[in-house]
Amino acid sequence: MIRNKTDNHLSRRKRLAFLTTGLTFALLLSACAIKDPMRPERVVHEQPRWVVQLPVRAGYEYGVGSADVSGSEAEAIEQARERARADLIRQIQVSMSSELASHSELRMENGQSNRFVEQINEKIRSRIPEVELSGISWQAQWQDPDSGTFYVLAHLNRWAVEQQLSERLSVLDLELEEARLPQEGSRLQRVKQALPVLEQFAQRDKLRQQLSFLAENGFSRYQLSTELKQLRGELNQLISSLQIVLAPENQQAKKLVTGLSAGLSELGLVLNDQASQDTDLTLNYSLQFTDKEINSTYYVLAYAQLQIRDQQGRIVQGIEQQAKGVSGFPERAEQLALQQLTSILAEQIARILLSQ
Repeated sequence: MIRNKTDNHLSRRKRLAFLTTGLTFALLLSACAIKDPMRPERVVHEQPRWVVQLPVRAGYEYGVGSADVSGSEAEAIEQARERARADLIRQIQVSMSSELASHSELRMENGQSNRFVEQINEKIRSRIPEVELSGISWQAQWQDPDSGTFYVLAHLNRWAVEQQLSERLSVLDLELEEARLPQEGSRLQRVKQALPVLEQFAQRDKLRQQLSFLAENGFSRYQLSTELKQLRGELNQLISSLQIVLAPENQQAKKLVTGLSAGLSELGLVLNDQASQDTDLTLNYSLQFTDKEINSTYYVLAYAQLQIRDQQGRIVQGIEQQAKGVSGFPERAEQLALQQLTSILAEQIARILLSQ
């Protein structure tokens, strides 16, 4: 049994090394194939057909951009190229679902979507740069002799870029197959130690999102394997198992309990009325108001001080935040200030959980 595990481990290492080498070679070939964007393939003097009708070729995508000369010709050409690139991307985004990265693999065992896990994944994805479609190049350029307008034809070898992205995805999958979730320490400690794995899944989501509109068929082959689905499920369960206690320290702070409880519960966090041995984080917080009335308009400033303590009572982080509410009614101004402050504090808590 031990020998089989060792053989599997070595096999994965060999596959990873092979894919990494292949990806490097593919990227080098792609770099050689991409044309200099300042030197279009050809320049024609009569209006070509692609100005009004995009070319059709299997495995390729095209886009057209135009720009009038309002400054220098170089600026107009650059603007036309950017518009051609945007037009090309629009062509391949027609069949793309904007919700792809959020729906398919973020389900708990009971089939319910966990918003806190989704928010953490979305936040990590937002920190990862978009995969660049580096294969886009300029196939042709034409200037209308009457109006002076520049037209540029952009094209993309869809199959080549898909191959590059799929190889990156395979490398990432092999790395995830080697990942193991921490088994020791408190839940909070294990969540923080597991964040690098969560970030790898987020990187995979980005690649898969790109492949969703580059792959013309057979997209199902980019789904998670059974092994990685299990790993992601265990990771999601670990994150969503965190338990928090709200502990207001003054009378005014109790006005935040309802809103803060609702906000954190909607994110999927488990809230308790009293601390226990299962509590991961305790939020001790105070709240103060200052108000002012000017010409029958009421301004209310809500100021909160919050300390996040771990299971041993140690301060993890301190937060000071304020929010303003403005209304013709004082009660409404206070309500608006509380709503905004609640949203800010919930965001801060999520951010702390994301920090390693």
